[in-house]
Amino acid sequence: MSKARPARAVPTPSPAAAALRSYCQETGTSMRALSLAIGRGEKYIADICGGHSRHPDVEGLRALAQHTGLPLTSLTGGDETGCADVTEELAGTVRAGLFMTDVLAAVRDDDALTPGGRDKRIRNIKVFCFGWLKRDPSAVPADARWLSNYILEKGWGPAALGVSEKRWNDVLSSVRRGLETARAIPRQNKPITAVGAEWRGLYDKIDESWLATSLSPFIRYCDALGLQPSDVTDATIGAYTEFREAYDLSTSPTSRKIAKLRTAWNRAAATVDGWPSVIITLGARQRLNLPWTAFPDSFRESWIAYETSRGVPGYANHNQMTLLERARARQPEHQTVLDGKMRLGDITPLEDSTLRAQEGTVRFLASAAVRTGLVTADELSNIGDIAAPELVAHVIHEDVQPRLGLATGYADNLVKHAASIARRWVPEITADELLIFRALRAELATEREDSDGLSDRDRRRLAPFLGDVDTMARLVSLPAWIIERNEAKRERDGIVTRDMARDVQAAVAMLIEQTLPVRWGDLTRTLLDTNIMLPAKPGGTGMLYYRISKTRKKGRRKQQAHLSAWKCELIRTFILIYHPVLAANDPLNRHLFPGQISGEPTTRLGDDVRARVYAWLGYTVNPHLWRKLMGGYLLLQTNDMEKVADLLGHVEGSRATRVYVEMKSAWAAQELDAHVTRLTEATRMPDDIRRRLAQL
Repeated sequence: MSKARPARAVPTPSPAAAALRSYCQETGTSMRALSLAIGRGEKYIADICGGHSRHPDVEGLRALAQHTGLPLTSLTGGDETGCADVTEELAGTVRAGLFMTDVLAAVRDDDALTPGGRDKRIRNIKVFCFGWLKRDPSAVPADARWLSNYILEKGWGPAALGVSEKRWNDVLSSVRRGLETARAIPRQNKPITAVGAEWRGLYDKIDESWLATSLSPFIRYCDALGLQPSDVTDATIGAYTEFREAYDLSTSPTSRKIAKLRTAWNRAAATVDGWPSVIITLGARQRLNLPWTAFPDSFRESWIAYETSRGVPGYANHNQMTLLERARARQPEHQTVLDGKMRLGDITPLEDSTLRAQEGTVRFLASAAVRTGLVTADELSNIGDIAAPELVAHVIHEDVQPRLGLATGYADNLVKHAASIARRWVPEITADELLIFRALRAELATEREDSDGLSDRDRRRLAPFLGDVDTMARLVSLPAWIIERNEAKRERDGIVTRDMARDVQAAVAMLIEQTLPVRWGDLTRTLLDTNIMLPAKPGGTGMLYYRISKTRKKGRRKQQAHLSAWKCELIRTFILIYHPVLAANDPLNRHLFPGQISGEPTTRLGDDVRARVYAWLGYTVNPHLWRKLMGGYLLLQTNDMEKVADLLGHVEGSRATRVYVEMKSAWAAQELDAHVTRLTEATRMPDDIRRRLAQL
């Protein structure tokens, strides 16, 4: 015998009910007359006061405020947009304190489902509880936020659970629909075609599919609340995000949800005819850098001269210079003045990556100096003006420290780049000023949390992998799994899409990092004919080889590694089938990971890898963290610091190796704890000591 259906919750009156009821009693106006006076149906006010109108529309409340003279805040409960309180109305019939047994009972009693659909939903919910959570449904709260946090904490995804993406989505969809049936979360089943005329008219004008998909849930949410397109503000987006956070079964971070919706809304505002021109700024990153046009032309021109000469005065036309002229250009003019206090050595041309980093530093220091009132934009006529210890220290104290603190490496990079520019581009620089730069870096090193090891953030991100063999196994198995999944899809559908190609490209990048963890910039610039050598016939082994530029300050060692046969075949599959799709507009691109600019590598590889690891495993792994992961795992298996330094190209005793000293210490303590635990469990305490301890 099935259980009785859950009782329907008693309607909760909106914040406007008490104010309207008092107004009608004091003025003698009937609810019917007041409804008709504002152009609404005769039961409009009665439904609000009786709690039957769960979603009073904002336009109606504004009309009531204008007609009755009541403050709008008294009708919306304090928020003039009405978003927060009306959102509570949307969730007003949600039942709290339920468990998944209640959800299963509600699904069994749902007459709207077909017998097959009902059985499938029950089966999936049981898989979710028994198979994935390893819990009885009576011990699983029917709480969307609790379930989302649990999934996120466990790092679950299709790969982690060994299921396909389709199966993962199918089970979660059944759980979500079951929660709606049991009223553990609000039911939002109105189709997009049934929304109000104004919303429907705008929705029909959307041409881009991703835009329609991103905005559809928000449109249905606003329509349920009676909000019109012109009513949407940052507060509406915030209320919607909180609603989704509380009642949506999702592992996506709140910031990502806000960013996705903000991007979609602003895109629609710019491209869809008739869309409200309101620009959503909630969660948007503050722009710290002023445009180049905010500064004098001479400031921008001085940077172009610096960039063209690669930071070496007189080196701009080095291709036309003789060998002796190039050698003399490397010697700083002030070398003799500084020899008494510090040795500088030759000035070497800067790499492209260093120039890009220094350009960011120049713009930030100049912008921050203007924002904090130290100088005006017109006072900065040359990049040498920002390469002064006083200006850098002021920016760090007034801007960087309040926002980020000094525990990160950002402040140190500002000092390092400013000192490099001063040494290279400011002829009148003195030895004392360069020594102050050095002292600033030394002082900042005492504040950095990772000056002698891992940062707190990296420590948290590494812990799930280096502390759990199963999680590490899923990570290293992910590349092969992604490629096999896309190959199966290609064989089934007979086509290769760009999304599939980017999937496999990210998998190949992870595969190479697991074999030879080079720096991410070197990986991105991998060349087909130089850095990777595959066997002529299937079944043979290949080789990776990276020859690092001699101008680089760190990691100058050449690195090479053998590729096993199965890795060679996966990489060959990418090159033959998926690489042509990515290089369709530039077939002669020599890079393994081609970009959109002719002859250049992609700039999205790091983001693609990070997104796929997060999607399938639920963890954030930044590009550079791969090196630490692989180095840490090798140290765990071999306990040999020298091998780690050889693998990663570190100089023995450098600051980079201190990271692994910390790891080694942690694992030694973990091993000690395991020995102590085994000893404790194997020892039987004498009865007299046991009794004595019990009396304490």
